[in-house]
Amino acid sequence: MEIGPRLSAESLAITRFKDKERDMTVRFGEPTSRSFEAYGLVELTWVYYRDRPDRRGQPETKALHVALDEHGAVADYILKDTDPRFFIPR
Repeated sequence: MEIGPRLSAESLAITRFKDKERDMTVRFGEPTSRSFEAYGLVELTWVYYRDRPDRRGQPETKALHVALDEHGAVADYILKDTDPRFFIPR
């Protein structure tokens, strides 16, 4: 089972201060969440989950966090492996 867009360092191809929110939505679909970060910038998050029975049932989970500047362009981003206990599909 897979949930969310496939996220890998190779598939991102994000250009800071050029790519806009609409570019991210076209690439990855609607974000899993939208919030504000410490400096008031909009932060978009996409989450990916995949069952991996070949690894004793340990799922693969990743989160892409994108901070947008005041013009809606990507100011910064990070792709992280996440703890699967915090993302349990229902």
